[in-house]
Amino acid sequence: MSAMESQSASLKIQHALHSLLTARGVYFTDDELQVKEAATRSGRKLYVVIALHGIEQAIKDALKPLAGARAYCGAGTWVLRHEEVSKLIGEE
Repeated sequence: MSAMESQSASLKIQHALHSLLTARGVYFTDDELQVKEAATRSGRKLYVVIALHGIEQAIKDALKPLAGARAYCGAGTWVLRHEEVSKLIGEE
């Protein structure tokens, strides 16, 4: 995946989360949610979601049905696999 495709995937995840939270009545600014790409040793793509400034619980509630507790790493951080990202983007 090229850097441009990665950025696009990260933006899609951020947009999907924004849409889910807005539908639930939670509003936040772009700087309160960060999505970064990482890769495993085997080359599989993972996406790290970081919630800042008190939106952690809202993100946790939105991601729980899609990714479950396994994705939550604590302190406002989640790691999403390709399958979970596909579900999230499909939820939009």
